[in-house]
Amino acid sequence: MMKKTRSLGLGIVVLALLSSGCSLKKITVDQTAAVLSDAGRAFTEETDLELAELAIPASIKTAEGFLFAHPEQLTLLKIVAEGYVSYAVGFFEDKAEAIQEDDFEQATHLRARARDFFRRGREYGLRMLRIQVPDLAVALDAGQVPSDELLAQVGEDELPGLFWTGMAWLALINQSKMFPEELVHLPLARKLLERSAEIDDTYFHGGALMPLAAVDAGVPVALGGNPAEATRKFKR
Repeated sequence: MMKKTRSLGLGIVVLALLSSGCSLKKITVDQTAAVLSDAGRAFTEETDLELAELAIPASIKTAEGFLFAHPEQLTLLKIVAEGYVSYAVGFFEDKAEAIQEDDFEQATHLRARARDFFRRGREYGLRMLRIQVPDLAVALDAGQVPSDELLAQVGEDELPGLFWTGMAWLALINQSKMFPEELVHLPLARKLLERSAEIDDTYFHGGALMPLAAVDAGVPVALGGNPAEATRKFKR
């Protein structure tokens, strides 16, 4: 009788472990995401740009790998979205600009890579919004400029998804001046960042203000440009 009781107890434990395997995996990923988020400071505070350039891709792919185990982990989605956008801005765009006259072919290649990274960052931003603000995500997936009512659903908790989707989209448009199918989305990307700034214009070091100011300054007034507003944002 004692053996049967032990066997039954062991069986219950095994079944419990098997049934909770997925949960344990998600718990592990959640804990790892928190560590990776804290570790991100090592990259943002790195003063040796060559070291950062070599190290960042591995961190992006590590976080991306954990998303296969837990696809809806919001911290990891933010890390990957931020990683792709920041890396492309910091290491592809600047290099392409610097070598444009001397090596046009390589500059073109770097800009193509930047566009690919911006698309990846946008998709991870959209994945956050599909989880947190599905109605807004439906409109964005359809390429529609979101209404004020939809954007009003976004608060501080949903800000990272909104911000990185907007940043990635606007950066993609900036590198797609020869692609009208991307340029038509400027009002959409602009509205996402405007809402981001409304929620918290200090988020990511005031990150929404700089591209918005650049748009206000660079777009003709007839198409929505606003030099005075650009000056205000740059000062802010």
